[in-house]
Amino acid sequence: MEIRKRHFLSFIIISVLSGAIYINSIGNEFVFDDLFQVVENYDIRGFQNITKILGVGKEWLRYRPVREISYCIDYTFSGLKPTAYHISNIIYHTLSSFLLYLILINITNNFTVSIFGAVLFATHPIHTEAVTYITGRKDVLSGMFFLMGFYFFILLRKSGDKKYIFFTFLSYVLGFFTKESVIILPALFFIYDFFFVADRKIKNLEKHKYFYLLFSAIACLFAFSAVYRYEFSVKGYSAVLSYPSGNVYTNILTVIRIWVFYIKQLLLPIILNADYSFNAFPVARSLFEFNSFISVILIIFVFYFIRKHSDDRIIIFSASWFFITLIPVSRIIPHHEMVAERFLY
Repeated sequence: MEIRKRHFLSFIIISVLSGAIYINSIGNEFVFDDLFQVVENYDIRGFQNITKILGVGKEWLRYRPVREISYCIDYTFSGLKPTAYHISNIIYHTLSSFLLYLILINITNNFTVSIFGAVLFATHPIHTEAVTYITGRKDVLSGMFFLMGFYFFILLRKSGDKKYIFFTFLSYVLGFFTKESVIILPALFFIYDFFFVADRKIKNLEKHKYFYLLFSAIACLFAFSAVYRYEFSVKGYSAVLSYPSGNVYTNILTVIRIWVFYIKQLLLPIILNADYSFNAFPVARSLFEFNSFISVILIIFVFYFIRKHSDDRIIIFSASWFFITLIPVSRIIPHHEMVAERFLY
């Protein structure tokens, strides 16, 4: 089958399945933070407010301006009726799933594996919160830009065409200003280069040093921007960022428990929960707690499995992707939400 026809068929399959899975969410109402982010947010009511959202003039740049602009688009179509907002989430999710397909086909060169992986992503129950929750837009939309940036990066490496640097950069900027966890994307660039381009030899990456200097500088600016905007936009109504267990040792145990919990939810998404506040996911207090001890054993087993298959570039790259992308939301860096299923997006 011709490559373009195969890609088109894949897009149709992914679109139909994504739509079929989430079509029942279109009639849902605004819930929880949707009231604050959309219903009571007068700045999304018209494109004339975009300059205000972007911080032009005397205004502050909003905490997640790209998400707010996406709400402006939805408001244009349906005002304060939630229909367009839900449809947009489904569209962004469909595009994310197709981008994942394109990434997989470029990495594996295997159509069956790629379409299966994309369909699994498109239909996995763990994404229910992110896709059906309008405020979860930040995870779906930033995930789309994240995958878009990585796809353009692969095209850059395969074609050598410098125009893809611009598209990679643009995706990175749009993703970060949708949700800050996208800051980790350059680490995935490096991991891809290390395993698929440089044959695991750092010296083979020297020719790309200016690319990494550029994106490292951007990441540092983004980190400063995130802290600065948090101070002015979020801190007033968000929890204090600190380790709830009180020290680094118990926080590490809590992080391990979070990792194991996320792996379990990916493999057995039987019980889903939209809210893990109020101690729904208790912090670790000691290694000798049952949950802490079992989690440490399981993580050791996971890393042992990865080590045993370290000669397989796809396995080691995929495992690296999983753990690296969890860094911003695993409590390694203090965060006001300990656990949320939408973080797995």
